[in-house]
Parts: sequence; structure tokens; C-alpha cells
Amino acid sequence: MRKNGFTLVELMIVVVVIGVLASFAMPKFQRAADKIKAAEAPQTLNAIVGGEESYRIVNGRYLELTSDGSPADSANWAKIGLKVPDSKYFKYTVGDISHTPPIDETDPLDMGTLKFTAKATLIRSLTTAKIDETITVNQSGDKNASSEELRLLVPSYVDKK
Repeated sequence: MRKNGFTLVELMIVVVVIGVLASFAMPKFQRAADKIKAAEAPQTLNAIVGGEESYRIVNGRYLELTSDGSPADSANWAKIGLKVPDSKYFKYTVGDISHTPPIDETDPLDMGTLKFTAKATLIRSLTTAKIDETITVNQSGDKNASSEELRLLVPSYVDKK
């Protein structure tokens, strides 16, 4: 005689099936979550590039920036129209600033070459990308990621190799 309800074997089979399905879905979910977290960096780097270009037009040079949290640091970020980026995943800096003098000093249009590199450094590991991996962009718009894993998280942003 059968009573209403499920047997222990039937319940265990259902639990196993759910476990197998979850094992396939979890990596895809983690990958999607990592892409969302990594998407912050290109947006912030684009804002930094825009701010640096505006600052260069007015001041004739680029501004070196760090994210150390000091009042002077906050003041420098304000000079390019931004607040110090508050990120759980990346630390932002601008460095490698250089100036090449004009080739023809008499040509008013020859201002020489100014260069900078804005960098987003990962400060928390993601599923595949590790701490200290970077995404960079320079004044020419050349974009790069320091690892293939990070490049795969922001494929539309970094230049193809």
C-alpha cells in the first residue's frame, strides 16, 4: 500500500539532479559577475582620459594622479574634474608622463609630444583575473590588459593582439 509523499530515494535523486545542474550553471554565473565587476575599469579610465585631455588643453601638460587618499591627492583629481575613484576592485593612477620638446621651435603649431598612461590595477582577485593585473590606456587611446584573463573580461575595451 502506497502512502502520499515521496520516498527517500526519490528525494535523493532530485537533490543529485539539482546539484549536477548547479555545477554547470555556477561557472557561467561567476564569469558574468566578473564581467560586471571588471566593466567599472573602462568607464573610469575613459573619464580619466577625458579629464586629462581637458587639463592638458588648459595647462599645457598632463597631471600625475595617485589614489592614496591624501588631501593633496583629492585636490589633484578635482583638477581634472573627478573625485578619487572609490572602487572595491581597482586602484587608479596616472603616470609615465613625459614631454618631448618641439622639433621646430619656430613653428607655433609644433608643441612637442606629451604622453601619459592611465592605469587600473586590480586590488581584489576575480575568478580568473588576479591581484595586480592591470588595464591601461594612454593619451593616444591605446588600450591594453596585462593578462589574457583580464582581456577576456573587458573584450570590447582592450585592443586586440
